[in-house]
Parts: sequence; structure tokens; C-alpha cells
Amino acid sequence: MAAAAGAVALFWAAQGAGQTPPGPAWEVYFQATYANGLVRDLNEVPTNRKNLRRVVRIARYEGYGEGHRLISTGPYPVTEYRSGRTVKNELMWDGKAWIARPVARPHAPMADVLRTEHARLRKVVGAMEKQLARQDHAVAAAKRQLSAATDDAGKAAAAESLAAAGEHRKATAKALELYRIQLKAIGPADRPNVPAEIGKIGFYTHAAGDAKMLGSSRVIREARTLPHRVQVWPLPAGKGERNISVAMSHPEAGQYGAFHYVAYADTDGDGRPDQIIGISPLATANQAGEWTNWDFRTDEPQVFVGNAWTNPSVSQYYDSHRPGPGRQPGWTGLGGDVFVSGYFGGIPNFDYAYDPYLTNLQVHVSNPSGLVEQPPAEIRYR
Repeated sequence: MAAAAGAVALFWAAQGAGQTPPGPAWEVYFQATYANGLVRDLNEVPTNRKNLRRVVRIARYEGYGEGHRLISTGPYPVTEYRSGRTVKNELMWDGKAWIARPVARPHAPMADVLRTEHARLRKVVGAMEKQLARQDHAVAAAKRQLSAATDDAGKAAAAESLAAAGEHRKATAKALELYRIQLKAIGPADRPNVPAEIGKIGFYTHAAGDAKMLGSSRVIREARTLPHRVQVWPLPAGKGERNISVAMSHPEAGQYGAFHYVAYADTDGDGRPDQIIGISPLATANQAGEWTNWDFRTDEPQVFVGNAWTNPSVSQYYDSHRPGPGRQPGWTGLGGDVFVSGYFGGIPNFDYAYDPYLTNLQVHVSNPSGLVEQPPAEIRYR
């Protein structure tokens, strides 16, 4: 296992399927077109291509007030602003499963990943700047209309139009400011000193429910898209150098189920992650539900593990069920709280906005001498 400390000291220096749980309904489903022309909506991606002519993946983001508020690192809140939209992507059959069409570099180095994210945010900011300019013109036109009104009815209608135009401009300006904060946090497109990923990705052969492992003690079937880009859970405090193996399952094969494993430490003792100590290569599944695994080494007392992704349409297993306060039912040896960041590259030191939730996460901890605290799982590496 590669040592985590030092290799990522400069990293990010700027800082599907199933029912939708409570909160904004950002869901994923699949539209299948059969050979006889029948079209059906499915909660899960089809497992074969028998009699299927076409499969489309549909990610629907429904508006939630002024946008979902996610507080990021630094003095300013960062909001992922979504007013409601639907994204459709046609899937392809790769001989084993229906997956998203492959990207040019599915396993790009982290420097390329951050460069791509920078370009995405720059494009969003540019589009919103043009939208804000159009809304400035709309506000000015509404003011002229109000000045030109000669009767009470005309003045009332013009005033209503001006108020609506002002509200639209205000919402756009707010969203634009927050996207600019995200862009600044990602840093320059060609930022120096971006470290290489640590370790390698393996295939995990145990499922959730293994009592010998830390994490979820039952398999979670529901999946959804999430409004944040980084999520981590706290491990029990440790002492001395130790090896940590993290495994998670992917709701979808290919890019819409892909993510980077991440590990953070709490260096100031406030109970929240504040420094990244490890990041994996991109982990992808060959089929829905497959588990992958990543290992790292650390001597930090308090460690948080989870995953991060750039594409807002990536699915994650998710179960928000919580009958009462305290530790979540279904967890073994882990706290129930999840810490998030609203953008890829952020420090996830703020609580998730809704109830703490479960995901298909398994963790094994051992020390370098081979004295295993929990029996290791069988790992098949790529």
C-alpha cells in the first residue's frame, strides 16, 4: 500500500434506481424501447438486450426553492443551483451491460480531471453571465414601461413585470456568484503541484452485511443522484500507522456509476474533516451493483472515508431511513453522520443538509505488522 501522507499534501489547496427518499426529487430512471415499439419506464437499467431496441437514461432534477444550499469551506456558502431540468443520455450495449457511451479518457490523471471540471464551471459561468446581461436588459425595459404607463392599470401591470424581472435577475446573480466561488476554489486550469492518485482499484468480493467489517450491515438497493460532489463518513478513532481498505458498490456500470475514493483527516480536533490524505484512481464498475475497493495507509488518529465525483448525474446508493436520533440502524462501527462538499475539490466539513443516510460502504482496518483488527476481505485487483 502506498503511503498517503505527503503525496496529497497540496491536493485541492484552494479548497438510479429505486424510490426517491425525502428531500428534493433528483432521481434516475431508464426508458426502454422494445422491438415491438413498446416504451416502458424502468427503475433499474435492463440486464440484457433481449428484444430491446434502445435504452435511455433519464436524470431528473426538480427545483427546490432557490436551489439546494450546500455550505462549502471558506467564509461563503456554496449552492448548487438547479431550477429543475431533465437530462437524457442514450446508453449502449457493450456486450455485457447497458452503459453510458465511453468517454475519451475514462481513467484520466487527476490534473486532467480538475482541468475538465474547471472547463465545465467556466462554461457555466459564461452562460450565466450572458443570461444576466439579458436580464439586465429586461429590467431596464420594464422600468421604461413603468415610466411610460399613463393609467393605474398600466402602471400596475408594469410594476408587476418589473418586480418579476428583478426577481429573475436576483436569482441569476446569486447563482452566478456561487458558481464563481466554485470556479475560484477549483483553481487555475493548469494548476501546478497536483498529485497523482494513490494506489489501485480492486474488485471487492464480499457484499454488505459482513459483520466482520465496518460500515453498512445490510445491502441497500435504492439509488439516486445527489446534490453534492464529495461525501465522507467518520471512522472510529485509531492509533498509530495502519492500513485502511475501503469498498463501495456502484449502482451503474461505466461513467454514471464512477467515482474517486477519498480519505480525509481531522487535524484540528473539531470532529470534522479538514485535510485530504488520499485519493484513488477513478473506480468504475463493469455491471450495476458491483463492488470496488481501494487501500491507503495513514497514522492520522481521526479519519473520514468516502467518495467524490465530478458529474452531477452520477448515481449513489442511498437510504435515508432513520427512526430516531443516534446511530443509524444498519451501521456497524461507524457514525451515522455524513460530511459533504458541494463541489468536486472541496473539503467536506459540513453536514449533509438532510438526514444522515446509509450507503453501501464497507471498511477494513489493520496495522502494518499484520495484526488484523477485523479479518480482511478477499480482494481481486485490476
